[in-house]
Amino acid sequence: TTPSSASAAAPASPSSCHGHGVHSPSLDECRCTAGWTGRWCEVRAPRPCNVARSRSLCAGNCDEDRGHCYCAGLGSAFQRPLPDRCTPSVHTRSRLPDGGPALPVRRPDGAWTGFEQPGGDRWRREWAKPWPLVYDSRPGDPPLPAEARAGRWAPFLSDGVRGYCSAELNATSVFEAAAGAKRGGGRRRRKWMLTSADAAGGPALRCDEGAHGPACPEGRRGPFCEVPKPAFCLRDCRGRGRCDAGFCWCEPGWFGIDCSLSLQPPSLHEQPHEQQQPPPPPPPPP
Repeated sequence: TTPSSASAAAPASPSSCHGHGVHSPSLDECRCTAGWTGRWCEVRAPRPCNVARSRSLCAGNCDEDRGHCYCAGLGSAFQRPLPDRCTPSVHTRSRLPDGGPALPVRRPDGAWTGFEQPGGDRWRREWAKPWPLVYDSRPGDPPLPAEARAGRWAPFLSDGVRGYCSAELNATSVFEAAAGAKRGGGRRRRKWMLTSADAAGGPALRCDEGAHGPACPEGRRGPFCEVPKPAFCLRDCRGRGRCDAGFCWCEPGWFGIDCSLSLQPPSLHEQPHEQQQPPPPPPPPP
C-alpha cells in the first residue's frame, strides 16, 4: 500500500500493522487488508454499501471493510450474506428486524439513518423481490404494491414460506425438491426461486447463484452462503499463511503478496533440489 504520509506514526511494533496487515521489512511499510490503508494500515478506508447512485443497496448489515451486505436480525452481524440479487423492494416505512431503517446509512457522527428516498410515503425498487421473501412479514408493515400481490411474485407469497433471512438452516433441503414449474420454470428462475407448494416451511428465494453465476462472497457457498469453501489466494500463500478472500496473512518471518519473501537465509529443506545433493565422491587414485 502506498504510504499516506511520510510522517505517519508507526505502531509500537511495526510488524503488527495495527492488526490490519502484514509488514514488509524490505519496504518498511505494511500491506493492508480490505478496509484499511496508510503506511502502517492506520487509516480507515471504509467501503459503505448504501451510497448515492449506487447500483446495489443493502437491506441489512454492511461489512464496511469489504462492502458486503448481510441479513439483519440474526445471531451475529455477518452471519448470512445477502447478495445483491436478493435485495428486496423497500418502503420508506420498512424496518429491519432490529428496528433500523431498511437501507441504513452511517452518518458522519456514527449514527444510522435511512437511505434518501424521494417522494415521501412510497415503495422503492417496486420491480424487485417483495420484502416478505427476504424478511418475514410483521404487523404494521406497509401493504405490498399491487404488482407484487397480483404479479409474478404472488405464488411465492403464500403462508408457510419463510423469508431468505428468516429461514432456518435446516430448511435448505427444500431447494432440492423445487421444480419451478408453477411460473414458467425457466432455468434462470429455477436458480433462485421456489414454488410455494414445494417450499412449505422453507425459504422462497435462493440467493447464492443465478443466471450470471455465483453471488456468495469469496470463501462462501450454499443456499444461504453459509458453507465455507477454499478461497483463492496467489499460490495458496505458499503454505506459509492463511488465505482470507484473496489476502495472505503470512506467518511470522514471511511477507509478500504470496508469503514468498523472508529476510532469513533459507533453511536446508528450502534450498533448490540440486543444492541438496551431497558432493560427488573424489575420483579413484591413479
